[in-house]
Amino acid sequence: REEKDEDSQLIYRIERPVYNETLIQAQLLKRLAYAMLAAVPPVYGLYSSFYPVLLYTFFGTSRHISVGTFAVISLMIGGVAVREAPDSMFMNINATGANASDAINVELRDKSRVQVAVMVTTLAGLIQIVLGLLRFGFVAIYLTEPLVRGFTTAASMHVVISQLKYLLGVETQLCWNVFISLNTELFGALYSCLTVLFLTCVNVVAEGLSSLFHGFPPRVHFQELIALGLCNFISSFFQTFAVTCSMSRSLVQESTGGKTQIAGLLASLLVLVVVVAVGFVFEPLPQTALAAIIMVNLIGMFKQFRDIPSLWRTSKIELAIWVIAFIASVLLGLDYGLLVAVTFAILTVIYRTQSPKTSILGHVANTGLYCDVDEYEEAAEYEGIKIFHSNSSIYFANSDLYVNSLKEKTGLNPEHLQAARKAQKKRKEKTNSNRHVAEDQKNGQFGDRHGDSEEAVFLEPFSTVHSIILDWTSATFIDSVGAKAIRQVIKEYAAVDVRVVIAGCNRNLLAELDTLKFFTKDLTTDFLFPTVHDAVLHCQHSNSHPSVAAVTVPKFSFL
Repeated sequence: REEKDEDSQLIYRIERPVYNETLIQAQLLKRLAYAMLAAVPPVYGLYSSFYPVLLYTFFGTSRHISVGTFAVISLMIGGVAVREAPDSMFMNINATGANASDAINVELRDKSRVQVAVMVTTLAGLIQIVLGLLRFGFVAIYLTEPLVRGFTTAASMHVVISQLKYLLGVETQLCWNVFISLNTELFGALYSCLTVLFLTCVNVVAEGLSSLFHGFPPRVHFQELIALGLCNFISSFFQTFAVTCSMSRSLVQESTGGKTQIAGLLASLLVLVVVVAVGFVFEPLPQTALAAIIMVNLIGMFKQFRDIPSLWRTSKIELAIWVIAFIASVLLGLDYGLLVAVTFAILTVIYRTQSPKTSILGHVANTGLYCDVDEYEEAAEYEGIKIFHSNSSIYFANSDLYVNSLKEKTGLNPEHLQAARKAQKKRKEKTNSNRHVAEDQKNGQFGDRHGDSEEAVFLEPFSTVHSIILDWTSATFIDSVGAKAIRQVIKEYAAVDVRVVIAGCNRNLLAELDTLKFFTKDLTTDFLFPTVHDAVLHCQHSNSHPSVAAVTVPKFSFL
């Protein structure tokens, strides 16, 4: 049945609770496996699934998500732990020959890596708390979906490579070394294959059960970043590594009927029972099985390669973001790869605003619509009026392109018109001078005419366009460089008797223009109109009645 949440006004579906023991067991094994990605003993995966979840019950703001270990986060922490506490620091000098397997002091190494992971988690929690207090959660908008999917796919590649040494006995750190240093242990590989096959079957059953339920609605809470920061910071004192929202755990919680944070509390208590009472059952579990668990859970990640043909058909720019995020994260590592991906995504935004789509608009008969004349046959231009539209704001990066596109689209370049007018004026003056000389010779007068008053030289217009309307309905901001460029182009067109007016300027943009001292004695708010149609009426009326100072169309005001 469906109910309405009075606070959020969202509709969510309440299903009959379903208890699936297999799913819960799989989640417990996954928590053990993700500890391997963090380069710490498996039991710390259980610790990280108890304390943070318990704390989120009190600090969390969402009733639908479940926090816990996450493959990408675990792998990033593991990368730091391995870098700060490499195997080479814990070598036993006397271990040779038959004792080569004991060459590394595993106990001391693991202890050091746990300390590193805990310190990273503490620092991450503090950073999250500070960013939450500063309301810095908006930075997540730069992590677009193609970026995240490309990044997580690359992270999955790193995870697979890191687990090959447990599955196949391959000691490697780089992708291309896998095929060079392959040293397969037959029994381990067979055991891994059987485990993967079993877990795949379990996942198929789990997906079938999950498909019976609808997804839960998204709810945005700005204190959420603080809640996760508190969970990580406080839990780190109990030797846990960083956690975040777990997609798989959230789905399991939803499918088993969990609707509040109490579900997380019960899950944490179950983990506590496992740690205290039955933890010894999982102690002999081989690392090969844990690696297989990780592999199976990454199948969904690799399905994201299907995004490539879809993005190729829909958006080449988003495809570029996906590919750059994937390649950079594979080759440079997850930290630098993410930085490169975010930087590239921001550059695509600059590229889009720097190279906006421009068009000339025409009026659709019997409607109030103005559409691109190149795309709509019904749209027709008004005689003597050009309506120029750009789908971007005007600022330092695109102001020159905006002006150049305006001159190109309208077919009116004031510099060319001015040059042609000067040439015409010279021809007229020369013609008049020759005519006067001829008349003087005919009348027998050869005196100097320089003292006579100059006669008026009437120039014929080079264009039938008398008005240009700048449609700013899509513009959201303008800077000083953009304002200067627009002011200059208005003066250039005025010099060749072409009127330029602005339509669709919103109040915020109008206030920015006023702050930038855009308006002067010659350039007043009389050039601004609330809609394109109002501007058209003004231009038509002014052209038919050039002596009329004012027209009865709506105008902007600062009041």
